[in-house]
Amino acid sequence: MNYILENIRAIPFIKILLSLIIGILIQWYFHLPTEKILFCLIFFLLLFVIITFLIRKININVLFKYEWIWMFFIFILITIIGMFECSLNQKYLKRNIDIKGIKHIVVRIEDLPYKTDSLKTVHSVRILYYKRDSSWINLPTKYALLYVKNEYKELNPGDEIILRNFSIKYIQDPVFPEDFNYRLILNQRKIDIEIKTNEHSEIIKLNNKKTFIYRLIELRKSLLKIINKGFKDKNTESLMTAFLVGYKQDFNKDILKAFSTCGIIHILSVSGLHVGIIFIFLNFLFSFLRKNLIQRIIKSLIILSGIWLYSILSGFSAPVIRASLMFTLLTFGTLIDRERNSLNILAASAFIMLIINPFQLFDIGFQLSYSAMAGILIFYNPINLLYLSSSRVINYIWDIISLSLSAQITTLPFILYYFHTFPTYFLLANVIVVPIVGVILYVGIIFLVFSPLTFLSDKISMVITFIVKKLIFFVQFVETLPYSQLKFNHFDIMSLWIILFIIIFVSLYFVLKNWKYLFLVLVCICFLPINRIYKIIDSSKDELIIISKINSTPLITIIDNGTMYHFSYGLNKNTISNKTLNFRNNHMITKEFFFDVNKGDSCRINNIILKNVKGDIGILFKNNILLVNKKEKMVYHYNYSRNNSKLFLEKKILLGKWLRGHSNREIHNISEDGFYFKEI
Repeated sequence: MNYILENIRAIPFIKILLSLIIGILIQWYFHLPTEKILFCLIFFLLLFVIITFLIRKININVLFKYEWIWMFFIFILITIIGMFECSLNQKYLKRNIDIKGIKHIVVRIEDLPYKTDSLKTVHSVRILYYKRDSSWINLPTKYALLYVKNEYKELNPGDEIILRNFSIKYIQDPVFPEDFNYRLILNQRKIDIEIKTNEHSEIIKLNNKKTFIYRLIELRKSLLKIINKGFKDKNTESLMTAFLVGYKQDFNKDILKAFSTCGIIHILSVSGLHVGIIFIFLNFLFSFLRKNLIQRIIKSLIILSGIWLYSILSGFSAPVIRASLMFTLLTFGTLIDRERNSLNILAASAFIMLIINPFQLFDIGFQLSYSAMAGILIFYNPINLLYLSSSRVINYIWDIISLSLSAQITTLPFILYYFHTFPTYFLLANVIVVPIVGVILYVGIIFLVFSPLTFLSDKISMVITFIVKKLIFFVQFVETLPYSQLKFNHFDIMSLWIILFIIIFVSLYFVLKNWKYLFLVLVCICFLPINRIYKIIDSSKDELIIISKINSTPLITIIDNGTMYHFSYGLNKNTISNKTLNFRNNHMITKEFFFDVNKGDSCRINNIILKNVKGDIGILFKNNILLVNKKEKMVYHYNYSRNNSKLFLEKKILLGKWLRGHSNREIHNISEDGFYFKEI
C-alpha cells in the first residue's frame, strides 16, 4: 500500500484528472438524473467534512495512518463532480422541443462563417426565440448550424436576425452502425440542430450585439481581409489564414491529402505547435528580463499577453486554449521558482478544460493534443539522451526527431483507431516542415505588422509565397514515395485500449523507475494476438439485420457468416461501401454483395430468400421475415416460431414521414431513431 501511495504522490494531479474522466464517462453513457447526482455530491461532501472534523478532534495521526481512505473519498467526490458537470452540459442536447411546427425563429450569429460549397455558407448560431402559433417562446440555451446562400454576405458575428420560411431539424445520428458520427462532433460544441434556408426564405436583421467577444471576431475578420488582399497565390492565402487567424477555408484537396499522408496535417490548423513557436519567440525576445523578480514578472506578463492575444485572434479554438493554458501554468510555475512536475501541469490544464466543457473528452483533437504533450514530457528526454553530437546542427535535427518520435508514440493508437493509417515518413516530414512552419509564422506576423506599408508588405508576401510553394512541393514529393502510408483497417476499440495500456505502463516505468511495469507491458502485448483471434472467430458467427436509410433511400443489410448482403432501391455500390466501411473493418467482413431491388427478381442467395413483387419485397433469413411495403414506406419485421408455426411481429420500421395514428413505441422511425439493428 505504501508503494502505491508513494507512486501517486509523485504525480498527484493525475489521479484527480482520472477521477473526473471516469465521472464524465459514467454520465455520458448512463444519463443519470441531475438531481440525484447533486444529492450524492452534497451527501458525500458533508460526510467527508464531518468524518474529517471528528477524527481531527480525536487524533490527527489517524488521518495519516489511513491516508488511502481519504484518497478514495476524494476520488469519489471528483468522480461525482465529473458526472454533475457532464449532466449540466447535457441539457443543451436534450431534444425536449418539438421543432417541426416552428415558422419563425430569432438567432444570433456566433462566429465567422465558412463555405460548404459555391452556393452555401454555414454560421454557428444561438437560438434566442421561436414562434410556433402566435406567441414567442424564449430559448436561450440551444445552438444550431445555419445554412444560408452565399449572397448573404452582410451577416456578421453578433447580428440578431429573424428567419422565416426555412427547414429545421435535429442533427441526425449515423446512417449505419459505426459510421462517422457527425452529430457527436457537433454535440461537443453543444450544437444539435440545423437550420437551412431556401429560395423562399426571409432574413431580417434586427440589431448587432457589440460585445467584447464579437468585436474581437470583427478584428479577426479585418485580419482576414488583409491576408486575402496581400497574397495572390490561393494556396499561400489559405495557409496564412489558417496559421495567423485560425480560419481553415478553401484548402486544395490534393494538398490536404498530401499533408495527411505525411502525418503533418496538424500544422494546417492553429494548435499547440503554433502557440509553442510564439512562446519560444517571446521568451527569446525578452530573455534579458531576468535579473530580479520585477523583471521576471514583467517578462511573464508580456509572454502570457502575447500568447493569449494570439489565441484570441486565431479563433480561440479548443487546441489553442489548451496550449495557452498549459504555457500559462508553466510560466507561473517558473515565476514562483517552484519545483514543477510538467505532467502535473498538463493534468491540471486538462482538468480545467474538462470542467469548462466535459464534452471535449470525446474530441479527437483533445485526445491527440494531450496524448502528444504527455508523450513529449515522458519520452523526449530518454530518446534525446540516446545520441549526443558535438555538432549544433546535428543536435538540432536530433532534437526535432526526438520530439516527433515522443509525440508519435502516444498518439499512435488514436491515429490507428480513428484514421486506420500510419504515415511512414512522418520523421522526414517533421524534420523539414516544423522549422519552416516557424519561419512562416514569424514572417507572417511581420507581414501583418507592416501591412499598412504596401511597398514593404508586398515584398514580405513574395518571400512567404516562395517559402510556402517550396514547402508544398516537398510535402507532395514525400507523398509520392513508396509505402508513404500504411493501412490498419482492422484496428478496433479493444486494440486501442490494449495499446493505450502498454503506453501507460511504459510511461509509468520511465516516470517511477519500477521494473514491475515492464512485466505488465508484456502481459498487454500477449492480449494483442488473443484479441485478433477472438475477432476472427466472432465475426464468422455474426448474424445481423440492419435497416437504414442513405440519401433518403432505404437500405436493408443482412450479415451472415462474415458476409454482407445489401438490398436497396438503386443506391450506388460505392455509396453503400463508404457508409459501411468502418463496420466492415471493425468486424473483419471481407465480402459484400449488392442487390438492386428495382432491377432484380426473386432469388435465393445462400441462407437468404428474396421475393420481389413490383418493388414490394419479402426477405426470409433464418427465422426472420422482412416485408417491405413500398407505398407505406414501412418494413415489417416478423419472427417465425417453428415450435407452433406462428408469426410474431417483432417491429415496424418507418422509412418515410411520420404516420398519424401510430405511437412511438409501436414504430421504429429511421429518420428520428436512427438505423434499426437486430442481432439474431
